[in-house]
Amino acid sequence: MLFMKHLFILIAIQLLAISSFCQQIEAGTHEVSKDFLAKSKKQKNAGWILTGTGTATLLFVLFVDATQQVGGTLVSVITLGVIPKPENKSYAAGYIAGAALLAGGISLFAVSSKNKKKAATLSLQNQASTIAVRGSRMTTNIPSVTLKISL
Repeated sequence: MLFMKHLFILIAIQLLAISSFCQQIEAGTHEVSKDFLAKSKKQKNAGWILTGTGTATLLFVLFVDATQQVGGTLVSVITLGVIPKPENKSYAAGYIAGAALLAGGISLFAVSSKNKKKAATLSLQNQASTIAVRGSRMTTNIPSVTLKISL
């Protein structure tokens, strides 16, 4: 009997400690979908910037490389081989950088569309829950994430 009394007192003290030291959650109007929509918009903007920069880089490197090839050939033809054809420079780094920027932009478009879909399926709602407070039950609203799955 004494053990049960001590156990009951220990449980009551723990319940009081849990309710006083727990994080107090305000039932606000925070919506997860707004966060995902904002993230999607930022990713889409970054995708446009990376895709445009990658395309411009690839076109510029292609133009410079083609000009180098044509210019060297024209100098040899015009001078009838008196001036040798200049050595060609490698623009592999420019091609790789442009392709990486283009791939990064395209991948951001894909991730952006996934976040937009998540925004449509995730929401934060308040659900009623009963908790024990100082020996009695109390109903409070607890924010919970709701996932909607369309079949």
